[in-house]
Amino acid sequence: MFGILALQGGFGLHQKALERFDIQSQLIKKPEALAQVQALIIPGGESTALLKLMKLLNWKEAIIAFAQQGKLILATCAGLIILSRPTSVARDYLGLIDIEVKRNAYGRQINSFVGLGTSLLGISPLKIVCIRAPEVTFVGQDVEVLVSLAGRPMLLRQNNIVAATFHPELSPNHSFYRWLTQLIS
Repeated sequence: MFGILALQGGFGLHQKALERFDIQSQLIKKPEALAQVQALIIPGGESTALLKLMKLLNWKEAIIAFAQQGKLILATCAGLIILSRPTSVARDYLGLIDIEVKRNAYGRQINSFVGLGTSLLGISPLKIVCIRAPEVTFVGQDVEVLVSLAGRPMLLRQNNIVAATFHPELSPNHSFYRWLTQLIS
């Protein structure tokens, strides 16, 4: 079963996307609920607001422990930002995937876009929906780039962490979620 972090952002759309494949999920608002799920989705939203809520509710340690158990985590957009490497500017990032990011790299909301990404997943072409999206500026040696758009990494994986700069829940092709369920051990 998937848990979807339901503190802020687009958690409801992830749940609807999973429902299309009859994949069970539950919205999670407290860290204790992680014990009931095999995978976690950290949705897009506003990374600063999400980090504040996570700190208030002691989520950081719970998510790190969940990842250390080898359980799957999908982080999209703001979720990707939160799981990236801490920097001198953003010390609260969790460092669960060896990437560095630039927030809102493509501009304001009005600069949102849709593109077709080249994919190593067998889902081709993959529709990439970017809304105030981050850009991955550094990819560590152990990180695999699974989808790119115009040479930019858009979907990455390091062990049990999958991170997307885009919003797969907004794509009409939800086969991405079918692929994701195959990663649950």
